[in-house]
Amino acid sequence: YHNIICASSYGYASSYINRSTDNGESWSIYEAAPGGYRAELAVTAANPSIIYMLSCLSNGGLKGVYKSTNSGASFGANIIVNDIAGDANKTRTGPTVAVTGSNVYVAWRQEDDGSGSNRRILFGKSTNGGSSFVAATEIASGGWGSPSLAINSTGEIYIAYPQFTGGKNGLFCTKSNNQGATFPVTVFISDTNANVKDPSICVDGNDMFYAVWTLAREGNEDDTYFAKGKITITNVGEESNVIPTQFALQQNYPNPFNPTTTIPFSLPSKSFVSLKVFDALGREVSILLAEELPAGTYARQWN
Repeated sequence: YHNIICASSYGYASSYINRSTDNGESWSIYEAAPGGYRAELAVTAANPSIIYMLSCLSNGGLKGVYKSTNSGASFGANIIVNDIAGDANKTRTGPTVAVTGSNVYVAWRQEDDGSGSNRRILFGKSTNGGSSFVAATEIASGGWGSPSLAINSTGEIYIAYPQFTGGKNGLFCTKSNNQGATFPVTVFISDTNANVKDPSICVDGNDMFYAVWTLAREGNEDDTYFAKGKITITNVGEESNVIPTQFALQQNYPNPFNPTTTIPFSLPSKSFVSLKVFDALGREVSILLAEELPAGTYARQWN
């Protein structure tokens, strides 16, 4: 595969796509997001010709997701991620995007009052390839730096962000194993009272988590740091701390899968649950669950 594609911004004016189809020997450039800046790209692993771009408006608003189905030769109209009508005057920066199957996950920093005293890290998702996004959820308050988002091979979501909370000032990372319905685990990564900015994270096939970030020093003498480790969520099938508001059977992940996939579901009240797998002809293949469960968010694996 010989295509190379990257996104760039010219000041706060527009986001551009730089594209090479000959291993970087030559490049073409075009404007993909007028009025956008701080663009980030994500590629669908199963189909590299599908590329997503997330950018911000020049006034700080989150522009939305653009989608290309031709290896970045062109991008379609954007799909708005955040609530434009309800949050028109909010400042948003640091967009980050990741894709697995038909799920598109985004995160960004939002400043609610314009003074820097009320900053939040927000998360949004699409389960239909970016055609529409559900209402954003808050990951953290006081998240004063831009986030970074990554997905592991089983579809678990990692979001790292600088934050000051509980007397700790540094880099935090939260993790979800149910497509972002909840983020039950948050860990502190950096040294205490570290002025972290610009984190970047990834997760390898062994679920090893890697992070790099910058520490702001006096006199612009910034340093770059690196950390790695594993962030685990125990008791996957047990009740979560957040009680859902409605019954929901969510998209399995990963999809397609081999050999296992995880099926998340939510119960707003104590209920008898029957979870069965059927083939394309409607024949019962497996019974994964047939029991009464308390209210909560659950996940079951099928091999």
